[in-house]
Amino acid sequence: MSNSELSSIEELKRRRDVTQLIEALSARKAEVRQAAEKALVELGAGEAAPPSIGALLGSEVSEALLNALLKLAYAGKLGKDATRPLVKMILGTGLPSREIKRRALLLKLDRDLAVNLLLAALEDKHSIVRFMAAETLGLLGDSRAVEALKHVLASDKELIVRRNAAAALGKLKDPRAAETLIAAVKTDEAEVLQEAAEAIKRLGGTVAEALIVASDEDDWRTQLRLAEALGRLGSPAVSRLSEFAVSGASPRVRREAVQSLGDLRHSQGTDPLIQALRDKSAEVRREAAKALGKLASRQALEPLVGTLKDKDTYVRIEAAEALGKLDDRRAVQALADALRDPFMVKASGHINDGWDQDYFFDSYPVRERAAEALERIGGPEAEKALAKYRVGSW
Repeated sequence: MSNSELSSIEELKRRRDVTQLIEALSARKAEVRQAAEKALVELGAGEAAPPSIGALLGSEVSEALLNALLKLAYAGKLGKDATRPLVKMILGTGLPSREIKRRALLLKLDRDLAVNLLLAALEDKHSIVRFMAAETLGLLGDSRAVEALKHVLASDKELIVRRNAAAALGKLKDPRAAETLIAAVKTDEAEVLQEAAEAIKRLGGTVAEALIVASDEDDWRTQLRLAEALGRLGSPAVSRLSEFAVSGASPRVRREAVQSLGDLRHSQGTDPLIQALRDKSAEVRREAAKALGKLASRQALEPLVGTLKDKDTYVRIEAAEALGKLDDRRAVQALADALRDPFMVKASGHINDGWDQDYFFDSYPVRERAAEALERIGGPEAEKALAKYRVGSW
């Protein structure tokens, strides 16, 4: 860059001529563009006439320059004619999610224009633009976006765009989205399902009830999706989750429902979880024992004591841990017996000290969980059993 060109940039900076500096960003010489950007960054929110920034379209925009332009915008130094290209420029910069609120604030400088531009951007050929547009519409909270976002959720080919559309509909909290969100729960991929379920939770009321009613399905794949979604709704879904926990069409459905009941910690979940301790699937029984530990209901004491004799090692482990959480001294004798856990699978090899290898890996964790439970419950009988266990007197 020649001295005269540098002087010109310095003079524009001295005069705080933002309009001419922005025009210099499209100069043929890279040095001129760089000098203009540096000057704009240094000026920040300086006083200036509203500039035209159409020259920025399609160019790479640094964070520093973007910050400077945002300051000018917040200070009211960018006129309405400048807002449209600035909005397009911001949408095209590919800012990470942590910058999305800043972009939404900028768009609020001209709300009607922003909404119209974003609605158009939902049909852009580039998925990243549709992705950003959907997320920003959710932050703007304008109900005019509902129908367009419903269409995107139902038909966009990119998962990340559908996911953002579902999340945006949740932020808008408009009942018109109910049917589309429920359909997404039943048919879309896991990431979209999760956002759709969260959106339904935000909508609450009759929309949440509609999902519960719609969960009357026989296909295990659909049941599995619904069990995950219902777990996000909270207390209203306990009854349907209880049905899935006991009579779901597959072990995966029953396990998902059992996990959700445990996470919800609702007292109405106790009976179906006790029934699930007798499930044919060891994975379901294991999750049921774990869930009952979360509920810490004394009603589960005897069923869990019985589960200490389950044929599956990991079910016994969870039962022992759950009994510790119940903190009931009536469980001490059963836990003391579990310190001599008799269940093992014979193996062909032995470790150095002569113990059966599967005995070491299969039975030891049950004993340790039983010991931890006894330590938690405490009392003379528990201490007596632990003393024998620690010195190897069993």
